[in-house]
Amino acid sequence: MSDKLRVFVASSSEQIDAAKAVADALSVVPELDVHVWKEDVFEFSNTYIESLEKELDRADFAVVVLTADDSGNVREKKVNLPRDNVIFELGLFVGRLGRPRCFFFVDSDSHTKIASDLSGVKLVNFYRKANSADLNKPSLEAQASKVQVQVLALGPRYKASPKVRDGQKALWSFSRRFAGHYWERMRKGQDDKSALSYLTVTVDEIARSPRIEGKT
Repeated sequence: MSDKLRVFVASSSEQIDAAKAVADALSVVPELDVHVWKEDVFEFSNTYIESLEKELDRADFAVVVLTADDSGNVREKKVNLPRDNVIFELGLFVGRLGRPRCFFFVDSDSHTKIASDLSGVKLVNFYRKANSADLNKPSLEAQASKVQVQVLALGPRYKASPKVRDGQKALWSFSRRFAGHYWERMRKGQDDKSALSYLTVTVDEIARSPRIEGKT
């Protein structure tokens, strides 16, 4: 197993050159193993979603190029929009890897309209024809170097094998069967001495195992 951090780069077919440029900029750091979606990610005889699901299991980070490919009307205004399948892939990876491990790159000269749900998330904006003297228009390489710092700081993602996940699922299912509230009265001999127990059995959200809390 490689010790390198695996980074998956997604884009539309039209933006494949931008995706490769992002990959080249990130690959300067030897700790990163960067894969563009067109390079040995999609397997023969598999559907695209199956290949993406396998990449979800392998990847530590995802980069999505959201630069506009399409145009449309949003509230009676003509705008430039990212390709819809790229938006889907961003959501897919955010759902599995978590938002801090997913970055979306946008060519600022394209005036791409980003979905309102992402408007509060800081995007990685860059300029293809950036002037190094203009700090307000960062180049792709400059922005990639900042992303590298965040990626290295976060480090590898925990990736459970299918066997481990099956075991976790079995333990979770077993724990769910016993979750609930229990009480018991225990009496010793014929006198009036007794003890009353009240227990709550829940499923630990992290370990997915039974957790018992209560008083006697």
